[in-house]
Amino acid sequence: MALRVAVIYGGRSGEHEISLRSAEAIIAALDPAKYEVHRILITREGRWEPRALSPEQGANPGIDVVFPVLHGTFGEDGTVQGLLELAGLPYVGAGVLASAVVNVGIRGGTITEVPAHPGEAFQLSINVPPDGRYTSYKLDLYSPQGAVEWSRTIPASGDGTLSIYIPGSDHEPGGLGVHGIAADGESVDLGRYPLELQNQK
Repeated sequence: MALRVAVIYGGRSGEHEISLRSAEAIIAALDPAKYEVHRILITREGRWEPRALSPEQGANPGIDVVFPVLHGTFGEDGTVQGLLELAGLPYVGAGVLASAVVNVGIRGGTITEVPAHPGEAFQLSINVPPDGRYTSYKLDLYSPQGAVEWSRTIPASGDGTLSIYIPGSDHEPGGLGVHGIAADGESVDLGRYPLELQNQK
């Protein structure tokens, strides 16, 4: 009897298209004589098609094991793994804690303190763990109301440190958005981070 494998793919993150390609490659590699594949697509809007998995144990008949092929937030960060643990479904890959830790290590850049007063230009440094997938990074400076006020694209550095000079404004910035840009031009959302200017005495 073939093992019934639910392949979950797509997802709400900026890496949705990458997940689709990964899932197709994995499904093509599964021997149909050994594995019965059940596709579960998560749309960009978060809908599960043809149906969502239930966190209740025993409420997901017809599935022997789950193969999550999700990239980024809401899938690769321990969220889906937690759902599968609650449902009592065996799954492929790292567990909840390991997934969360690895996801932060890959995508969770850290913005250093900015030594400036509101209204002054300042130098900004961001520590983004090196990732060979990205040849450059797009930085978006947001206003406190969430509007993009300023954008720049800068080359990736070997040590993962990005440094850029940002012009001043009459208010503190509301945050910084970071996108990784791959060699083929694909843009991946790496998150938005809070940013506070530190007054100097």
